[in-house]
Amino acid sequence: MKQQSTSVFGVALESVVNAYRLGMEGQASDQLTKLIDMIGALLPAAPRELVLKIHPFLAEALAAIERKDYLWVADLLEYEIAPLMLPLSAPTVLSTTNDQQNTSSDTTMSPQFSNKGRKLISMYATMAKEGYERVDHSKVQDAFNDFELKSYRENIRAIFQQQDIKTALDYGCGGADWRACGFDPASGQSAIDYFHLEQAYRYEPARDLDERRLVDCVISFDVLEHIFIADVPVVLRDMFSYARKLLLLNVACYPAAAKLPNGENAHVTVRDPLWWKGMLDCISVDYPCVGVYLMCSTGWCDSTAYPLWSAEMWQQEATFVINF
Repeated sequence: MKQQSTSVFGVALESVVNAYRLGMEGQASDQLTKLIDMIGALLPAAPRELVLKIHPFLAEALAAIERKDYLWVADLLEYEIAPLMLPLSAPTVLSTTNDQQNTSSDTTMSPQFSNKGRKLISMYATMAKEGYERVDHSKVQDAFNDFELKSYRENIRAIFQQQDIKTALDYGCGGADWRACGFDPASGQSAIDYFHLEQAYRYEPARDLDERRLVDCVISFDVLEHIFIADVPVVLRDMFSYARKLLLLNVACYPAAAKLPNGENAHVTVRDPLWWKGMLDCISVDYPCVGVYLMCSTGWCDSTAYPLWSAEMWQQEATFVINF
């Protein structure tokens, strides 16, 4: 696409176009179904003139799919349909003042958690308010307020600079405050200033905090191991859907010191690093232009990182054997 999209619809459209251009017809077709559903949701609010303009292009795109002319489908989506539809899906302009607290977004929908997933969020909300018991039976009152990524800040800043990251969403942020001074002890800078960001947003369902919106990078530290296993794909897809350039993750692959209110370990989904890599490999093909940087911790502050990858990078490799 010539311009970077700033709406969920725009990112979905880009994903379909890129998949068709990369020869990933099966993936593109699956995503096209979702894109058509989005178009159907947007058209009722569109002017009649626009509806009359777009219908022939949609019909031509479907005809092109029937004759397997996928590059023509991509052209129609990018050069004919996108200019008509993107203005309808443009999000509200966001203020960048430091004291503004945006607690909702006009483009967000909550992940559809399973029954167990919803129960877990309720337990995490209780722990955030009342504290929790550790496996050694000691009590922690100030729960989930550590800025988990602080220990990795130098590495993350280098990645942000390489990828030209200007906006970020902290997914499962706990009590982290990106504007508070002292994130970097040496300089006293806040996280926003240390990472040279224009804006940072937060999402924490256990605290009724939801600032999700499209950003350059979705970053999530020590969150996925707290998600019920059946909900992991749903949460990962939600993360991908808000990332324009990069998904940066750290997953704990060991039991927690914390216990849930029911006595179980708070790390409910402890899996091998390769399990997480495989899960992300499978989902990343639906978001080929989003890079993934995965760190897996096998102990406290003991992490191993996989080389940054994307499905688009796989397609650009000269070989069929992909080792990253």
